[in-house]
Amino acid sequence: MSISTISSNITRLLKEIADLRHKKSLEIKKENAAKEKILSIQRTITKNTSLTTLNSKMSDISRKDKEVGDSQSKQADFDKKLADKEGRLLKERQALAKTEATEQKKLDLLEKKRQKEQLEFQHKLKQETTKLSSLNRNLDDSERIELQYDFFISHA
Repeated sequence: MSISTISSNITRLLKEIADLRHKKSLEIKKENAAKEKILSIQRTITKNTSLTTLNSKMSDISRKDKEVGDSQSKQADFDKKLADKEGRLLKERQALAKTEATEQKKLDLLEKKRQKEQLEFQHKLKQETTKLSSLNRNLDDSERIELQYDFFISHA
């Protein structure tokens, strides 16, 4: 996979993890609210509470207890999903690191190749320069030689 694909997967997973954490926090609030309501109902029960009122309050407590259980069940489900997403996130981050390392190796190889080619070019250029300067010296020497024999001597 490409680095951009893996990065977008990581971004998506991070968003999903944040969303799950938010949903879990809402469920925790619901659980706490239900527990507080249970305590509130329990505080209203006294010795003077009638049997019908007591039955009504007990059924309210039972309903709130069920809400607490449902909320805890949802929280456990969110925890499971979070663990799964975080595991996938870890794998994606490892894949990203591996892909980045591979890309870096490719870039390093290309840079070494470019440097090698540049050194070869400089070496060839130096050889050509040396060759040309040698030819120029030879031409200068031959011109001097020609200049030495280029005199016209007249015996008249």
